[in-house]
Amino acid sequence: MPKNKTVTKKTQVKMIKKEPTKAPKDLKKEVKIVKKDLEKTSKISKEEPKKEISTKTTVVSPIAEQPAVLLTKEGLKKIQDELDYLQTTKREEIAKKLQNAISYGDLSENAEYDEAKNEQAFVVMRIAELQQILEKAQIISAAHAHANVVELGSTVHLNNITFKRDEKYTIVGSTEADPLKGMISNESPVGKVLLSVPAGEKVKANTPRGVIEYKILKIE
Repeated sequence: MPKNKTVTKKTQVKMIKKEPTKAPKDLKKEVKIVKKDLEKTSKISKEEPKKEISTKTTVVSPIAEQPAVLLTKEGLKKIQDELDYLQTTKREEIAKKLQNAISYGDLSENAEYDEAKNEQAFVVMRIAELQQILEKAQIISAAHAHANVVELGSTVHLNNITFKRDEKYTIVGSTEADPLKGMISNESPVGKVLLSVPAGEKVKANTPRGVIEYKILKIE
């Protein structure tokens, strides 16, 4: 019988090249979105000129329904300033927060990322809300300056007969109303009963605190 030949097989070892870890597709997409947002923010003041709103005073009927958003000149400026801040400074700030949070890699348990996304959503909604207000904005007329009755834009000095004290309110649209600062809406219980009433007259307002009686002392 022929002798068994021992066959030696050379073991070939192949070097496996380790590829660098790739970022998840959704992470890459998010980074691109943030970068685009930063670029858009930096150009917004140049590419999107501010829409001019006519500040011509228009006599507004205090009784007729007004689809427009009624604002004083001061209220209009306040909204324009807030919109400008959100579209530029705030958006850039949030985009940088997102970019920083994304750099950590894992988005599944990233509190900074979640917080920045929630803040971004709020800002986007607020920008849309302010833009809608400006589209419908109507400046409250200054024609009440010599009027002898309460109108939108009037500052009214009152004597609160029920609680025995003097009060002062400016009648504005609901968007601009801030009771703590003495600015009440023409749609509020007190605002409604004051409209079209002359100085010296008494009115009664049905408020959450009950019926309150006022006497109009002076109209400015």
